[in-house]
Amino acid sequence: MKLAFTVNMFDRKHSWIYRDVFWFVFVWSLVRLGEAESKCTEAFFKQIDGQLAVRVTKRYLSKINRHIRKLTYNTKLRTSASCEELHQIGGDLPNGVYNIQTKTNTGMTKTYCQMTSLEGCAGGGWTMVMKVDGHKKTFNYSSSYWSNEQTFNPIGGTSGFDDVETKLPTYWSTSFQELCIGMKVGNDLRFLTIPYANESLHSVIADGKFHRTFVGREKWKSLLADASLQRQCNKEGFNNYKPLSQSTGVRIGILGNEQNDCNSPDSFLGIGAKHQAYGCPVDNSGSAIPTSGNCATWQPDNGRKNIKSMGYILVR
Repeated sequence: MKLAFTVNMFDRKHSWIYRDVFWFVFVWSLVRLGEAESKCTEAFFKQIDGQLAVRVTKRYLSKINRHIRKLTYNTKLRTSASCEELHQIGGDLPNGVYNIQTKTNTGMTKTYCQMTSLEGCAGGGWTMVMKVDGHKKTFNYSSSYWSNEQTFNPIGGTSGFDDVETKLPTYWSTSFQELCIGMKVGNDLRFLTIPYANESLHSVIADGKFHRTFVGREKWKSLLADASLQRQCNKEGFNNYKPLSQSTGVRIGILGNEQNDCNSPDSFLGIGAKHQAYGCPVDNSGSAIPTSGNCATWQPDNGRKNIKSMGYILVR
C-alpha cells in the first residue's frame, strides 16, 4: 500500500492539522475495510485489535474536531456581525477594537467593543455606534448625520470612552435588542440601558418620527450627578420634540415642562439636542445649547442647568 501526503509550504505552520487528518483517514479506512478481503487489512487486524483501532480513530477524531473548532473560532474573531456575537463566541475577550461586519465597501469596520459589564449596562458585548461632544454642533438635532448613512471620523470609534466624536457604520448596519447610553462630565462616567429592538439605529431615527421608550425620569437623571428637569411632561424616546419652529428636542432622551403637558418643554436630558433660543442659560463658554447633556429652566426640580457632556451610544 503506497501512501502519499504532501504539505504545501504556505500551510506548513498548520502541518499538524494535515498530519492528524491523514492518520484519522488512514485508521478509519482500515476500520471500515475490516471485513474486506484485502490481505493488507487482514494482516493489520491480526496485529492490532479492532477495538484498539476504533479507540485510536475516536482519539484522532476528537483532536481534529478541537482543531476545527479553534480555526472556526479564530475566523469568527477576525470579523463578526456585532460585539455581542464575539462576546458569545469568545467568552472572556478583553475590551478593545475588533472587526465588525458593516454595510460598507470593505464589509467590515474596526469598532470598539465593550466586552465587560458597565454600571448601568450589565453584561458585555456592547458595540460602539456614536460619540457626541456636547460642546460641539456636529450632532445637534438638525444635523444630517442622524438621517444619512455617512460616517464621521471613524477612527474615533476605536478609542473607547474618550472625548473624540465619531459616527460609525454600525449606525446603519448593526441590529440590536437594547441600547447603552453613556454620559461623561470630567471623569464622572455613567450609563443606562434602554430596552428597544430594531434592525439599526438609523432605522429608528432617520424617519424623524417619535418612538417612545420607557426608562423613567429618575433613570435618565442618573446619567448626570447634578441633573435637573421640569416636573411635568417626562416624554422620552427617539426624535423627541414638539414640532414647532423653536421647540426643545433631543434625538435620544427625555423632555420636561412646568405645565401639565408637553406642548412647550423647556428642559431636556439627552443626546442630539436642540433648544429654544431663550430657554437654556448661557454657560461660561458663551454657548447656550448642549448637544449632549442637560438643559433646564422655568421651575426645574434642581435649579437652572446647562451641563455639556460627552455622550456615548452603544448597542447590543
